[in-house]
Amino acid sequence: MAKIIQQFTVTDEEYNSLEQEARKMGYSSVEELAKAKTLDPLPSLATYAEYREKMKNIIQDLEPGEFALRDIIKIPPALLGRYLYEDVRDGKIADVSHIGRDESSERYRKN
Repeated sequence: MAKIIQQFTVTDEEYNSLEQEARKMGYSSVEELAKAKTLDPLPSLATYAEYREKMKNIIQDLEPGEFALRDIIKIPPALLGRYLYEDVRDGKIADVSHIGRDESSERYRKN
């Protein structure tokens, strides 16, 4: 069961700084950055940005056809699937469309 954690307030200046940091590190939002820092503050937060870039480069080099994230990155970090879905939905990964979910993962088509 999911739990809601109490929110906290930041100034506009603090939020803008966090927003820039989130973008730089490859997080989709300030909230995702805050969650990552809270739950696992010690690992390199650049890992998601590196994985995201690697994912995009691999997809760019794919032949046309269907794929799932695990087909291109064997053990993807948890948020990477969400980033792939959002990047495809938002048109940030060219020539790729979301085709649905099979029994275990989201499926995509490289056109």
